[in-house]
Amino acid sequence: MVLSLYHHRLVGFPPFWHSNRMVLMRLIMRGKFEFLSPYWDQVSEAAKDLVTKLLSTNPDQRLTAQEAIAHPWMQPIPRPVRVLLAALV
Repeated sequence: MVLSLYHHRLVGFPPFWHSNRMVLMRLIMRGKFEFLSPYWDQVSEAAKDLVTKLLSTNPDQRLTAQEAIAHPWMQPIPRPVRVLLAALV
């Protein structure tokens, strides 16, 4: 559920969708998703890595909550970069 929220916030739609509920359930159970262009073109590789690891259907490979929080994409932006970004907007 949390991962779906990340995916939705990053690109504006959920990771799995199909008009047929049975097909949708199969997609979810298989963990079958794509980083569709142009929606994901501007999303960082670190964010895509986090999404991929959170959507893993293999519990041994899926990130735990602590691992997700420790993921590089979840880390704060260093202050000098924040100041530079603030100046750009």
